[in-house]
Amino acid sequence: MGNKQNDTIGGMMKKRTARKPVTVAEPMSDYDKLMVEYLRLQQQFLDQQALIGSMAQDTLADPITGLASRKTLMAEIEKSLSTAQRYGRQHALVMVEIADFNNLQERLGRKVGDGILQHIGRLLRQNIRPTDIAARLEAGRFCVILNELKALENAEMRSGAISEIISQTPYMDEQRSVHVLAQVGCCLFGADDDAEDLMRKVETLASASGGKVRM
Repeated sequence: MGNKQNDTIGGMMKKRTARKPVTVAEPMSDYDKLMVEYLRLQQQFLDQQALIGSMAQDTLADPITGLASRKTLMAEIEKSLSTAQRYGRQHALVMVEIADFNNLQERLGRKVGDGILQHIGRLLRQNIRPTDIAARLEAGRFCVILNELKALENAEMRSGAISEIISQTPYMDEQRSVHVLAQVGCCLFGADDDAEDLMRKVETLASASGGKVRM
């Protein structure tokens, strides 16, 4: 009996005192360390490239409308000037300004204001040729390069069509329909013109248009 109890107690003690095997991590080899560092640097590079791409996209395109940015527009004007100088071609620059846009956005709210801008952006894209460039400059101000036009009359006709489609196509959401007035300025340009001078000229024409196309 005594021996049996001793055996039982001894067995329990062995179970209690038995230790689980300890796993000891082997030190990383130099190769493994290099691979870990390589993967870390590779991920860092990819993250930086993604950030650079995002920043570049932000500077090239307007984030609200998806149209070209002012920076892109100025570069495209320079390209058009170059073709005018090289081949004697004529182009037109059109400024489209939404009348009283800042007050309109303040009254209706930022969400509706952004919706109106996106609406105008869609109308411009739908009513220009693939060779033309549409951009948003700031607030309710847009610009279009009409490339390779034959005459002033052609520029005036196309500018008038842009003004008319914007004025006759209201922005609509679940609660309201908003009509806007487009003030449009347009000027032809060729080999002897300057990009900054052109911008100032069409801005002046648009501001003075009173809802009609000023040439």
